Amino acid sequence: MTGRERDIQRIESDPPRPGLQGLVGSRAGGGLRSAIAQELPDEVREGTPLYLLLDDLAGSTLISGFAFLRWSTMSR
Repeated sequence: MTGRERDIQRIESDPPRPGLQGLVGSRAGGGLRSAIAQELPDEVREGTPLYLLLDDLAGSTLISGFAFLRWSTMSR
């Protein structure tokens, strides 16, 4: 879950991954890839689906904010 500032507020995976909680507080934007590499180096090295999803957070949170603003102006 991310907040209004695109910060990671809660994160979990199944199965749980060591280091994943270290991303809480990180901003889904500049610097996220470095945080992922620091906390989950094996996921990055292996190019796992979890890594690919995490790597996509920057773009998806940016687009979702725009979509929400666009939706709220259209629903009036």
